[in-house]
Amino acid sequence: MGHRTTSIVLLVSSLLMLSLPAYGENASRLGLKVGLFGYIETAFATSNGLFPKWDGVLTRQVQIKRSGTPPCRPNFFTECFADQLEVLTQSILNQNKIHKLLTIHRFANQIPYLTDLRNYNQLDFWAIPDEFYARNGGDCEDYVIAKYYALRILGFNIDDLRVVVVRDTNIDIYHVVLAVNLDGNSIILDNRVRAVMLDRNVLHLKPIYSINENGWWRYAGRA
Repeated sequence: MGHRTTSIVLLVSSLLMLSLPAYGENASRLGLKVGLFGYIETAFATSNGLFPKWDGVLTRQVQIKRSGTPPCRPNFFTECFADQLEVLTQSILNQNKIHKLLTIHRFANQIPYLTDLRNYNQLDFWAIPDEFYARNGGDCEDYVIAKYYALRILGFNIDDLRVVVVRDTNIDIYHVVLAVNLDGNSIILDNRVRAVMLDRNVLHLKPIYSINENGWWRYAGRA
């Protein structure tokens, strides 16, 4: 995604993004839920096919779990990131959640950034982790999906993880980040940023929608 305006973002932004005013102190009084980045959030249990890229990720991830990850032989052009991740996850299984989160964030962010056009000859392709690692790179949503599934392996609940499509208002582009709920705090993992961030401290990212395996959320005005 990154610098492009993609079909899925155009679809969702045109159908769902509401140009609503800030609610301020009225948000609680009106019974509205304040969600990620301080924006009003509406939850939906099903997407009815609205997010085909994400649906494709879920389908292919189930298939790869059944068939197994193909063996990797490291060479000058291939890092075998999947094998490295397996060793890494085993080494931190007994660590606390913040240690796991930081370790996975750093591991994924070391992988090169590559556009979907270069990798798949497509403008927008959402890769599962095995595809991301096998290609030795990907773009913003690929980092997010890889972190999402790595944290699932490490014991994070689905309901504590969300893939979040945002608008970066500093540079006027669409972007994707991972939001992780940890002890009631929403921590943002961004492939462009070495540190992790609390969502309430991030003012330049405007959420459009977030999604996981259990549902999705739409965002309106800032609370």
